[in-house]
Parts: sequence; C-alpha cells; structure tokens
Amino acid sequence: MSRVRASATAAAPLEGDLALSEDEAFVGTSVAAEPGQVRIFALDRLGRLRLHKVIESPAGDPADEFGSRLSVADGKLLVGAPGDSAARGAAYRFFSTGYALIYELE
Repeated sequence: MSRVRASATAAAPLEGDLALSEDEAFVGTSVAAEPGQVRIFALDRLGRLRLHKVIESPAGDPADEFGSRLSVADGKLLVGAPGDSAARGAAYRFFSTGYALIYELE
C-alpha cells in the first residue's frame, strides 16, 4: 500500500480528483489563489508510488479549477477545468509518448 500526502507547506486543503491507470495515479489539485495542477505518480520497481511529473494549468488562472476533474483511458488523460473560458468550462487532453505528456489542441 502507498499513501500520497499533501505537502506540509500547503496553505489550504487540497481539492481535486483522482484517476488511476495500471501503473500510475493522477491526482488533480485545485487550491484557491493558485493555478491547478495534476500530479502524476508512477509505480517504482518496488511497487511504491513516486512523484513522476507535475502538469501545470495551461491557462495559469486559479479560477479555472484545472485538475478538479480527471479521467484516464487508453493512454490519454482528460483534465477538467470547470471555471475556464468565463466559467463555461474546458477540458484538456494529454497523451503520453513514454517520455512526456503532450497536450493536444483541437
């Protein structure tokens, strides 16, 4: 069993979502006054979750709530930002190349 904890320096409780794939955990975080993030944890060879990558909100706007909704399937990560686009909301789609996550523009 692995446990992922909030940073000891977090100024406010974290809000967000969680999505799991076969060997990764995706943790969305949305904190008031800070742009949202998605933290990607990968299993190491001993089966422990280790922080692998952090995706920052492309818009960089704390009000977009980037990371508050997550879904992962078929090697693609869908990240919701319900406060983006004047509160109409937006979804960002990423796919993995094995070395990096690539944001897909539509």
